[in-house]
Amino acid sequence: ALAPIVADVRRLHKLQGVRMDLGLTLYEGKGDRERVLGHTVGNAIFTQFGFSGPAAMDLSHLISTRPGADLTLEIDLLPHYRREMQGLLERMAGRRDARRLPLRVALGAALPEKVPPVIMTLAGLSDDTSLADLPRDELSTMLERLTRLRVAVKGTHGFEFAQVSTGGVPVGEVDPHTMASRIVPGLYLAGEVLDVVGPCGGYNLQFAWTSGYLAGAGAAGTPPLKK
Repeated sequence: ALAPIVADVRRLHKLQGVRMDLGLTLYEGKGDRERVLGHTVGNAIFTQFGFSGPAAMDLSHLISTRPGADLTLEIDLLPHYRREMQGLLERMAGRRDARRLPLRVALGAALPEKVPPVIMTLAGLSDDTSLADLPRDELSTMLERLTRLRVAVKGTHGFEFAQVSTGGVPVGEVDPHTMASRIVPGLYLAGEVLDVVGPCGGYNLQFAWTSGYLAGAGAAGTPPLKK
């Protein structure tokens, strides 16, 4: 778990190396059977093979535990200010002194330099398309593309690239006050021995330290927490 995501990003190959905040939604299935498995918003990196960074890696355990599943990743390039961006572009399109501004320049006010040309290509627009060239409904369609870009998920990078591992002893089999096994008397468990996967940001390290402290104190017969 917490490993980079491998996806079909051939259409996005020019974005390799771009780091930005993304909204990422992981889906399983197609059509009426499609369901959301997880959603994150945060820093992510476009890579040669897919996506890395905290927002992507926080979804990876949902992928690695479903080998062979039909998974799709939806990308929102404007997770924080989609409405604000639409309002800005519409106001600029209505101004005589801004109507001829190239769309790629207008989008570049909120997106990394490499992103607008790629999105415009996917939308079938030329590089010199201006705000005046797009009616309001087409502008809305463009923004919809920016917030609902989809790629097929192939899997995740292997164990050697992961920050933590999935699986282990279910937490329901452990006393949370002492980390003593409810199944095997005298056995105390901590860290990645347990089936716990936290998000990026130090949570897994904190769990390892805290559970290790509780397990050590429990084994010594001096549990710090009262039941």
